[in-house]
Amino acid sequence: MAEVQIVIFQLMNEVYGIDIAQVHEVIRYQEVNKVPELPDFIEGIVNLRNKVLPVIDLNKKFKLGGIEVNDNTKIIVTSINGQQIGFKVDNVDEVMRFSDEQIESATHMFQAMGAKNYIKGIAKNEEQLITLLDFHKVLDEQEIKEIKQENIG
Repeated sequence: MAEVQIVIFQLMNEVYGIDIAQVHEVIRYQEVNKVPELPDFIEGIVNLRNKVLPVIDLNKKFKLGGIEVNDNTKIIVTSINGQQIGFKVDNVDEVMRFSDEQIESATHMFQAMGAKNYIKGIAKNEEQLITLLDFHKVLDEQEIKEIKQENIG
């Protein structure tokens, strides 16, 4: 029985997860520098060890609204097509292990309802259902090109 480690995080009091293999690191939220004329969900840029890191607000990207930044706000750093990108989330809770039997594929279920292909599955434990995301599919190719062309990453 194979196991996968999932980084559990929150957006608007809902629980989400991402395969730990897609996570480079989790950092405390730091004030971003705004960049003009970018899509609303691109919050801006931060300096991460002398590298420019674009920060995507997942609440705005998913049209969930937004909450005030607080001590729990984090940035999950990942790499998409060689581009380091940070995803702002409301809180990162923990890393949990799930067996294959605890994860149900959501591909057919959600795509039939018109959802994007970044919903990878649903992890189930005794306490909750956790929507699993694929950070590599949250941004489409055009959005990644825009980030690279604007030299914000």
